[in-house]
Amino acid sequence: MPERPSRPPLEFLYPGQHDSINERIGFDIVAVHGLGSNVDWSWVWKGHNKQVHWLKDPDMLPAAVPNARIMAYSYESRWHIDAPKTHLGLLGEELARTLHGVRAKELDRPILFIAHSLGGLVVMHSLLYADRTDDLKYLPLKTIGFVALGTPFRGTRMQSLAKIVSRLLSFLGSNDKVIDDLGLDNESLTEKVHEFCQLRNKLQIPSWCFIEQLESDYGEKAGVPGLFKGIVVEEASAHIPGWGRTGLNTDHFYLNKFSGPNDGSFMAISREISLMYAGIHADTEPSRMRRKIGTSTPLCRMG
Repeated sequence: MPERPSRPPLEFLYPGQHDSINERIGFDIVAVHGLGSNVDWSWVWKGHNKQVHWLKDPDMLPAAVPNARIMAYSYESRWHIDAPKTHLGLLGEELARTLHGVRAKELDRPILFIAHSLGGLVVMHSLLYADRTDDLKYLPLKTIGFVALGTPFRGTRMQSLAKIVSRLLSFLGSNDKVIDDLGLDNESLTEKVHEFCQLRNKLQIPSWCFIEQLESDYGEKAGVPGLFKGIVVEEASAHIPGWGRTGLNTDHFYLNKFSGPNDGSFMAISREISLMYAGIHADTEPSRMRRKIGTSTPLCRMG
């Protein structure tokens, strides 16, 4: 099989890497896509003869947080065909090392993560790895926010279906290691989430979960609309007790795609991002209360 063209693991979406506005950057935003997705289209809404990339459209996230440097993390999350032999722990380590390399001269700059689906678990593994690695310990300390869009913190019922598909496609180079821990109430995932909650609570990292409220149509993706529909990540998995939460009137595949600045889902998500950044500058009582949401470790025991 021909070698895939290489690309930088972190792509600068706004401002450009050499734009003069870089001098006014106050914090970094890193977007991490989900399972089987691609950095080129994961954050892009398509429809009505237009495409909207909300992470770099000047009327969307850059307008909501104009002093942010917005980057998208590019990693291979394919699992069904020609899939890399990787797993969640390794993906997390690679994210932490990549951020360290890009931010070598900006170690004190605050960082905020936006993650869709599996991407939230990659961020979780990344911060846990950084916390136990001497030269990376500053990363969780500088994390000022974590926005999780349909992240399966308790796994998903769909994992069993994905495992079957992976086995059927083994002759095409599938890899089910990356989805091993995604079974509902998987013991390994439960322990990792609990460990992450302890770290998050200790550092009081503001975190917000966004939850899909509409079923996803898998049949439509296969060319047979309505054949199979369902909620990919149930609320009980997408939300950790004690963390902030918002339900969005959309399905799993559109939790990370928005039609414009007046899209209700975008408005809800950008509001939380703005408040997270504002929280590091405002030592007001409401700000302190927002930062303390979910600081009780027992709440992180899910199930």
